[in-house]
Amino acid sequence: MLRVFNTPGKITEGSLASYYCYAETKLVWKIRNVENTDTTDIMYYKNGEVAKNYQPSGKALFSNDDLIELFCETLTSTELSLIKNKAAYFLQVNVVCDSHGNANEVGFGFRNDDPVLTRLLPDRFYDLEQKLKRLLKVNLSTEDIQIKNIKYFAIIDYRQIN
Repeated sequence: MLRVFNTPGKITEGSLASYYCYAETKLVWKIRNVENTDTTDIMYYKNGEVAKNYQPSGKALFSNDDLIELFCETLTSTELSLIKNKAAYFLQVNVVCDSHGNANEVGFGFRNDDPVLTRLLPDRFYDLEQKLKRLLKVNLSTEDIQIKNIKYFAIIDYRQIN
């Protein structure tokens, strides 16, 4: 059996970065770079007030196809064959962006039995994280600019991987 590197409640160290893994639900694990500082789902206005139920209204400057292509380029052909067209499996990309719409922090969510991501080494996640930071740009709305750190997520549904 292949070793699971990402285990809830543990930090897995790589040479480029370390990642903290936690169970969001019984089925979903999330991991984030331990250097990430904005680790909650709460958004705040620049004056410090909580932005309750705020939904960003900016426009993504990337497509879901761009996201899928980048993800697929990061994996080996063997890894892709393990997840291709797998129903109910996904990669959730959680993003914290600055007031210019640039991704500052990226985290990941996936199923706890994902045959690839539960075994992906920290340096591979770091590589994916760095590539995603270059891709994930948003044209923020006037309202969005009032928020200190805009938070959003994007989903890669494994059924969309060809």
